[in-house]
Amino acid sequence: MDQDKKKRKKGAVRDEYDDTASKPNSVAHKKQRIYTQEDAAFAKIYEDLAHEVSNVRRDATKLLLDKLSTHTSPDAEILAKVLRRLVRGLCSSRKAARSGFFLAFTEYLRLETLRLPEESADDELGPLVLRYVDEATTAEGKAPSQVSIPPEILEKTGVPIAYFRQEKRDYALGRVLTYQAMIESKFVFEAKGSTALWTTMLRKMLSQVKTLPWLKEEYCSMINNCIPFLAKKGQMNGYIDDILSVLAEQKLEHTPEGVALWLTVSANGKEISYPEDCWANKDPLDKREKPRLVRILKRGAGDELPGADGDKKRYSGGNQTRLSFAWNVLIFSFINRLDYKLSNKDAKREKRFKSFWKEMVDDILFAESASPERKSLGLQLLGSVINGCPLWAIPSVFSSNVMRCIVNQRSDSERLLHEAAKIPLDKIKGRVRAQPEAARSFVEALISSSGTVNFDHLTRTKTINNIINGTHGRFLLDLLGSIDSAVLTPGIWKLEAADVESHRRMLADMLLTLTRSRSVDLKEEWPKHLLQILLKFSYFYWEPSPEIPISAATREIFRSRLMSCINHMISSESQASEVCSTIITSLEKMKDRKEYSVLLKSDEGVQETLQRAISTVVRMDHNKNSGDVGSTRSPVTNAFLCLYTMTILQVYNGEPDAVSMLEEIDTAYKATIDGNENVKEAFDLLIEVLLGMVSKQSALSRKLAEQVFTVVAPKLTPSALQSMLDVLAQRENSAGQNALFDQDGDDGSDGVIEGLDDSDVEEVDGAISAEEDGASNGSAQDSESGDAMSDATDNDNEEELQRLDASLGEILKTGRSTAEEEATDDESMDDDEMMALEPHLTKVFQERKKASSKKRDNKDAKEMMINFKNRILDLLTIYVKQEYSNVLALDLILPLLQLILESTSKQLAEKAFNLLKQYIELCGKKKEGLPHPEDLESVWTTLQTLLERVSRKNAKLYQNACSRSSLFLVKVVTHMEQSSKNENGRQALGRAQDMFSGLQKRWLMDPKLEIQFSFFQNWLGWCNDMRKAR
Repeated sequence: MDQDKKKRKKGAVRDEYDDTASKPNSVAHKKQRIYTQEDAAFAKIYEDLAHEVSNVRRDATKLLLDKLSTHTSPDAEILAKVLRRLVRGLCSSRKAARSGFFLAFTEYLRLETLRLPEESADDELGPLVLRYVDEATTAEGKAPSQVSIPPEILEKTGVPIAYFRQEKRDYALGRVLTYQAMIESKFVFEAKGSTALWTTMLRKMLSQVKTLPWLKEEYCSMINNCIPFLAKKGQMNGYIDDILSVLAEQKLEHTPEGVALWLTVSANGKEISYPEDCWANKDPLDKREKPRLVRILKRGAGDELPGADGDKKRYSGGNQTRLSFAWNVLIFSFINRLDYKLSNKDAKREKRFKSFWKEMVDDILFAESASPERKSLGLQLLGSVINGCPLWAIPSVFSSNVMRCIVNQRSDSERLLHEAAKIPLDKIKGRVRAQPEAARSFVEALISSSGTVNFDHLTRTKTINNIINGTHGRFLLDLLGSIDSAVLTPGIWKLEAADVESHRRMLADMLLTLTRSRSVDLKEEWPKHLLQILLKFSYFYWEPSPEIPISAATREIFRSRLMSCINHMISSESQASEVCSTIITSLEKMKDRKEYSVLLKSDEGVQETLQRAISTVVRMDHNKNSGDVGSTRSPVTNAFLCLYTMTILQVYNGEPDAVSMLEEIDTAYKATIDGNENVKEAFDLLIEVLLGMVSKQSALSRKLAEQVFTVVAPKLTPSALQSMLDVLAQRENSAGQNALFDQDGDDGSDGVIEGLDDSDVEEVDGAISAEEDGASNGSAQDSESGDAMSDATDNDNEEELQRLDASLGEILKTGRSTAEEEATDDESMDDDEMMALEPHLTKVFQERKKASSKKRDNKDAKEMMINFKNRILDLLTIYVKQEYSNVLALDLILPLLQLILESTSKQLAEKAFNLLKQYIELCGKKKEGLPHPEDLESVWTTLQTLLERVSRKNAKLYQNACSRSSLFLVKVVTHMEQSSKNENGRQALGRAQDMFSGLQKRWLMDPKLEIQFSFFQNWLGWCNDMRKAR
């Protein structure tokens, strides 16, 4: 015994795969084998085949094939043993054994020089391989997986039933992988002789489905994948015939997988011998077989299969998580037939597919009563169909049940299929990226009668938005056509009129999203088409009219979106003129069409003015496109073209002042073109028009005004500049608004474009608040005096409200009584007394309502004035950048200082300070940047006024601005004196010193003067610099 143990320790390892070892009655110790180095080498290869690293598995496979190649001349016994070992390795779940052994076994079968074992009476390798497969994938002896063990015995032994179930599953998977390797290596098709090997393997595979129904999907999918290969081989009809015959023999033809195999064979095979009495006309898709096919698909993975004992065995598909290949085969087989038979009959083809999809998919996998498992399979199928179906089938795929499922699952993150419902949406995005022409089909499907315009909002995704953003070029025209049709035919949604208006607004938002998602090239066609759509729904009605007419509110939305789209398109002055030219051209073309009529109804005078302006714009565009020398429009002409166009649109919008603005623009343009003595007056008139545009809270009006002002800024006259500065001088309340717009105190709404919503209303730079507390920080401006000015009206309103409260208390004779006292007094009044108080109470409440409304109007007026002043500062910034050396720019200093001093908005004061700072810096950067005024006394007067006003407010921002401005003015006069009299500026410096000294003396003698020490410090520092420079 001791000697035997020592021998085992030295390497005598028993072969666990030896036939003698598996026999219980064999005398193993009498036939003990000693393993050689070759056996050890094979054992190392088998170990490496199960390694987790793929490179190790590949190297082991190569080494194994080298040992079995022809030049090593292995004997039959070794080949048989390797075959058994590889097959059994496929049954192992250890590490990556299945992957490694599958690769090795597949390559092993490719060897053409394998020798047959001597003990085999058969001269073909195929039957021998199948025999080894049966032996290696079956538990040896009386294993628990082969016999029925009573549960009570298993309970006493302590061995869990799951252990034996896993063992049985491992052997089944090993057999699946073995058959798959035989097919992938083409071994089963290359064997000598007839198709007997193929037929035998088919029977073995499909018969196993009776005991293990879950293998049906694996085996049938494997068979289905090899049918196209067999069809390409030419003389392979015998193999294909065997598939259908064995399928019928095993009674699987009436299962989803059986239907799929039948359809695949029909699509690939020629002169096939079909089994009799299986399907009407030997076709599962025959219309007479539709009820049976529906029943088969409804059973799905829970088909009734013939059991081993002949009884029906039902396999539930409740736990099925992977979609069967049969669904894809069925759907695409039907689509291919429709494409072949009805290629030129689109309507009929779509109708038939829509009916087929509803019966076979929609009512089965997406029915309202379908289980989550069924819907999960349906979502998987939907993703596959989206990837591969033709464009004409896409609308039918998104049926009512499908859309309801996706929306319901995506609308709530707690839903079981929330993430699964995202898969089809991701497939849509991928399909559009790969095939841009599919964008229109998907958008139409998602917003059609089965879908909804607010699909993105309901599903909390950006599906439609991403489709729009990812579509370019000529495909955008198709997409715009879909949106246009959806607006015209809202009846497809089957909604109430109010809901239809909401959907139309969302469609208008889509057009705006489409524009903003890309840079606009006016050489393309889609911008013109988009503008035409917006113009049509904004200003025209047509025949035949839509089923649900477009309301006035919806037209206002389209007008707003039109302005926003134009605002995005005009990135430059030249591009702005092109956009405006396109708008006028489109308006004229639609007016000439018989089915279109303009919504605007006006008198002959307005129509004449409007038509004259349109004719002028058309003439401008014609001159530019005429091709004559010098026909290119000048910047001034482009500016007038933009003004004409925007004012014409305002006339179509029905704005009351638009017609008069159009006449002013026309007058200014004619004076500019004629070049007469009224050019200056024309430019003054033009500035007034621009001021009217910037006073409106519209981003488009602001941008166009800035572009036009950039062109006319060099020709700005003193009177035109004064018009702009007058705006800055007005108070930021209702009184200032009334003075500026010559309106009465009851209307504070002038200057705001009605009908615009957030898409075109611009935001004021920074916060608009009169309650800014500048004293909270030493570096911030002190706004106490400005707040006092602004709050005067508010205080009056508060006093008015308090007076009304006192009147109400006097009427009720309760004063400021508590709630309990009021209840007691009410109980003491009878009906006559209460009726007598009613007229007095009505009057008091009316006055109180009027006071509250006045307070609200004052707040709106204040916001409007601050916004208007911000826009004026924007225009002045443009002027300063271009004309900083112009003498006229000196007139900006005092008004800007006044604005910094008196403004109730900290943001506005800082913006004025920055403008002043920028102006001074621009003048100092270049050698000839300083202005050269002819009248130096006017500059001295400005300096004197500035020094008198510096003591008005002890605020750092204001006095900093005064200090910078005073030094700048001294620099201007000094520079002029040096240039004209060549006296080195001494006289000017002396006069300036006298002025600053006088101010410093007043500051010293009067403690109430609020002038910061830094003001004089800056002056002395500048003087020191000048002294050193001499």
